[in-house]
Amino acid sequence: MQKSRFTEEQSVATWKDGEAGVPLPAVLRRHGISGATYCTWRSKYAGTSVAERRRTKGRRARHRGDRRLPPGGSAGSGDLEGIRTISG
Repeated sequence: MQKSRFTEEQSVATWKDGEAGVPLPAVLRRHGISGATYCTWRSKYAGTSVAERRRTKGRRARHRGDRRLPPGGSAGSGDLEGIRTISG
């Protein structure tokens, strides 16, 4: 996935500039974004603050960490090393 050019804090700050009453063309020019990007950010960040976004991002990272595979292997590769098979 492509790395984002703007951080979430910058996106929220840009959106809040538009909400504060600054004319939209001025906001777009100042931050160097298109109208489509602003509308996307508005739908994504509407009603949230930077602190709320960080808190939810931290929660998602903690939950995602539980489901990731161990580094350098597939799930369960080390689990079966000590088990002997019974051949019949």
